Formats: sequence, structure tokens, C-alpha cells
Amino acid sequence: MKKCLIVLMLALPFLTYAEDYYPTTLWPYLYPDFKEGIISYDGGGQVKAHMNVHLLKGDLHFLKDNTIMVAEKRALKSVSIGDDLFFPVDGLFMRVVDGNDGAYVLMSVLGDFDSLFTGTGAYGTSANTQAVTNLSSIEIGGINVTDHSKLLQDKKEANGREIDLKEKLYIKVGDKSSAAFQKDVEQAFNLSDNAEWKSFLKREKIKWRKSDDIAKVAQWIVRQ
Repeated sequence: MKKCLIVLMLALPFLTYAEDYYPTTLWPYLYPDFKEGIISYDGGGQVKAHMNVHLLKGDLHFLKDNTIMVAEKRALKSVSIGDDLFFPVDGLFMRVVDGNDGAYVLMSVLGDFDSLFTGTGAYGTSANTQAVTNLSSIEIGGINVTDHSKLLQDKKEANGREIDLKEKLYIKVGDKSSAAFQKDVEQAFNLSDNAEWKSFLKREKIKWRKSDDIAKVAQWIVRQ
């Protein structure tokens, strides 16, 4: 519990509204229940649905009657869930934590399912090679079990094993995106030989672990 609590505290922008909420293998979702939102498609259409973000692969799940369905990423432009805005990037639905007007800082959040089975194998080797097999042997909410009412009851009864969270920041400018590390950003936006870029980094003393500084980077790129 202590380890999980520490990890969840890093995700305060997501979870401050639900201090007692901990994702589990049978409720591996970003939110404690499905929330009403709007799906926006590339072609311009919109659909309202009750949605949640699944923490195994960052998929968008929505309710059709009482059944949990998986949304097709390729056709989607963005998703609003409550007051939160998400974009599909690198196969994950990532929440906007800063930015506007085409320059955004995004955060991906995934469950650390592998850590449920990681240990020490024979002769001191890691048991990671068995993690995938073990993972496929347990019930995962929203995948092996897609009945919404049943999953809510399981969550209420504290069924399932608690999972830690893994977070990662990204930059999205226009149609391009990158992990929020200097080397990745320079490669994605062709900045390696840009003298003005080097001056900007030095002048602003950019810290790549701070979302405020990463927002400055996104705004600088969009102005170029």
C-alpha cells in the first residue's frame, strides 16, 4: 500500500478528486468510474459516451449499455472526459496537463502490471521472462471481464490486486509529438543544428522533468 500511495501522489493532476481510489487488476482504470465525455473524430463528427482510460495499454474504453467496449484510436482526433482533454499519441490516450493553441504537454499513465510478478528467479535471475505468462493468467477488468456492473461490484468489494502507476511526459505540437526529453524533441522537430534552439535552452535553463518548462519548449516550437 505504501509504495502504491507514493506512486499515486505523483499523479495528483489525475487523482486528487478521488484520494481513496487505487487502481487494481479488476478495475485498472484512470478514473474510479466511467465519466461522460465527447469523442471527436478526424472527419469532424462527435459522439457522447461514458468513458474511461484503461491502464494496461492506454486504450479508451466506453460503455455500450452495460458492456465495456474499446474505441478505435485511428479514427479519433481527441477525447474530452469531464474537464480533461486527451489526444491519441503513440498508441496511448494521453491527458493534456498544460498548453493550448496547438502546443501541449501531455502525460501518459499506465499501470505497472509487470511489477506484480517481478521477482528473483532461479540462480538470481529476474523472473520478468515469466511476467507475460503470469499476466495472461489473471483476470483484468475491461479485457477478460467486460461487464460494467460486475466490475463495479468487484471494486466495491476490494477484489483484485493494487497496481502502481508509470507516468511519462510528452510534447505535442500540431501533428508532431515526442517524449519530453531533449534528444527526442530535437530529433522529432529537427532542432539538433538550430542555434536559436540552443540559445533558448540556455537562456530559459530548461529542466526536462518540470511540466512548466516543457510547456515553454512547446510554445517556443509552435512559434518557429
